[in-house]
Amino acid sequence: MVDGWGLRPDLVAPTLDDPRRMVVLVPTPGFRRRQLRELPRAARLPHQVSDPEAAQRNRFERDRLIADDVVRRPASTTSG
Repeated sequence: MVDGWGLRPDLVAPTLDDPRRMVVLVPTPGFRRRQLRELPRAARLPHQVSDPEAAQRNRFERDRLIADDVVRRPASTTSG
């Protein structure tokens, strides 16, 4: 089991004995919004920024784009 931002399936698959057994959980936008509302650490920004609201919107959009890419990408492309 691995967890963390940036751990994309195509990076994890080569480390597995059989990538066909890999399960990837992808958060929905609703789940991400709930995290931001209910988990203080999820809403925390790692650096001081001039516009925190814009930074959160940008981070949310980045996460959505990554999740969409993971869902669209066929499993065969992640297993080499």
